[in-house]
Amino acid sequence: MSAFLNKLLRRPEARSASALKTAAYTPFEPSAAWVSAWTTSEIAAREEATFSENEDSLQSWKSRAFLYHCIRAMKPATVVEIGTYAAGSARIIAQALTDNEHGHLCTADPYGAERCPPIIQRWPAPLRERVTFIPKNSMALAEELRDSRKAIDLAFIDGCHDFEFALFDALAMGTLMSPAGLMIFDNSEQPGVIKACLEFMRLNPDFREIGSAVTAFDARNPFDWTNRSDVPGTKFVLIVAPSFVSVAPSAFYATGQRLTQRALARCVRISNLRGPVKGKLFVEAWLRAFGEGMPLEVRATQQMDLHARDARSAVEIPVDLAFEAAAAERTIYRRTYEVGLFWLPEDGQQTLKFETVEVA
Repeated sequence: MSAFLNKLLRRPEARSASALKTAAYTPFEPSAAWVSAWTTSEIAAREEATFSENEDSLQSWKSRAFLYHCIRAMKPATVVEIGTYAAGSARIIAQALTDNEHGHLCTADPYGAERCPPIIQRWPAPLRERVTFIPKNSMALAEELRDSRKAIDLAFIDGCHDFEFALFDALAMGTLMSPAGLMIFDNSEQPGVIKACLEFMRLNPDFREIGSAVTAFDARNPFDWTNRSDVPGTKFVLIVAPSFVSVAPSAFYATGQRLTQRALARCVRISNLRGPVKGKLFVEAWLRAFGEGMPLEVRATQQMDLHARDARSAVEIPVDLAFEAAAAERTIYRRTYEVGLFWLPEDGQQTLKFETVEVA
């Protein structure tokens, strides 16, 4: 066992946060005003003092307090953390979920298989029961969450801070967020993280930042830290998911492979399309089957002039997807469908907004 791990296991228990359990937590509001009010509040000072003796996290005390407060206020059902390290942030999240008496944390770290379980095992039982540690990288985690149809209410993204990794984490978690879910990016002072946030927001214009570290980024002074965080005293960028699926103008959208029992499909169904909207929609649909022998797949494409006048519309685009008869004789273990969209709005600017897209 490493000297680092030994030190963590010998350290005294962090001060209990139970004193904060009965505090008045106002509902979370995705606004800079809510964040600003918390920053100077009495409860923020108490939360910061509560976690100020923790030695198992690289975060500032203000960061730990804000993370705790966010979870207490949001009351999320599913929290995901990318980058467990020494489980310091995971413990704070678990404490908040325990104090809420609601919610569960999935925390993943591909390098923590030996380091993290002994640390988590030392926690009090109520905290341990709120946490699942996954010794996998974020790509494997995203695949597991997608297959389980698990929607994320809060994602704390603190894995590898290189641009390519941080952008993947943003894109992967972004597709899994529940409506109005919150993504918190740590270490916004690092160029890879802020670059990933800038690129994510460019590709996803209906996501919204709480603050201005990204939206007011000054390209003339790119390494200035004056406005590099959305929460004073932290290195956090806060990005809120929209309450709908969003496809940017002249951009691709893909569901990714989703599990299904279907062996055929006759249409692509888009539900709760946010109108009024007008433009040309291109559609691609796939069915795939995996089992004995080579994988099977069938594909269909379609396009339509879309003009939805109602605030909430349903659209069905005809497709013809069916495996050949001989495929029915094969043993199939897994079937998936995938839908791709490409959107050209008439005005060149309007995003395509809807609730779900699937084959039927």
